Amino acid sequence: MSELIIIRTENSERVRNLLNKEQINYEIFYEKEDKLAQEYREAWQNPQRLAEAQQWEQATMTDWAERTRKQKK
Repeated sequence: MSELIIIRTENSERVRNLLNKEQINYEIFYEKEDKLAQEYREAWQNPQRLAEAQQWEQATMTDWAERTRKQKK
């Protein structure tokens, strides 16, 4: 059985060496963070952008609730 384990570390070389030493199969999905992920993280750390995202989320949920209510009629 395979499992997905996400490890964030500043000692990646040591982790890789340990996995290789113990002959544990592993797969690296990406080595460096892509630009999109970095931009998302920066956006969520910005209080103004976070507030805007929360407003959009609320508007989306309100719209979805109204559409669902209309479909039930």
